[in-house]
Order: sequence, then structure tokens, then C-alpha cells
Amino acid sequence: MKRVTFRAWGIRPEAPRAKIPAYAMRREGEGATEAIARSIGRATGYVVVTCSPQGTSLVQGRAESTHYQLTLGTPVARRLGGGYSVEGTVWIAVPVGAA
Repeated sequence: MKRVTFRAWGIRPEAPRAKIPAYAMRREGEGATEAIARSIGRATGYVVVTCSPQGTSLVQGRAESTHYQLTLGTPVARRLGGGYSVEGTVWIAVPVGAA
């Protein structure tokens, strides 16, 4: 397992802010964003419904981190139509070397 540090911001609603971890432990064969999504899901109790790439931040012309927007949700019972109820969003920055 490999430790992947990341930054999170723009958490909506504010309630899960304290529950977002500062790092994720990457399992064998797992990508950095997969590990982070699993870690956030476990810490908040929400499911990461979507993970959308939002670009790369540059520092002095070099790629520093890749940004993603995660949508958090809770499962909706099949008898009520199934799918997920959107509960919030969070943006994360994953260092380029971690991917």
C-alpha cells in the first residue's frame, strides 16, 4: 500500500468538511483517484457518484497537480426509482507524481 496525499476544497454542503481525510492508502493495482474516492466515501459515509477531471495546475510551467470534482451521494432505494441522491461536491488536487 502506498500513501497518496491530496488537497480538498470547495466542499458543499459544509457538513462533511471535517470528515474529508488528508490522504488515502493506495492498494495494489489501484489508481490514486480510486484510492482517494474510496477514502472519502469511507470517511463521510457517502458514495462518490462521479469523478470529473477539471484540469491540471501549473507552477512555473510544470504540472503540479491534477484537479477533479467529485460528486457525493447516497443510494436511493430501488422501489423509489434507484440511483443516487446527490448530497454534495468536493474538489481535490492529486499531485502529478501520485498518479
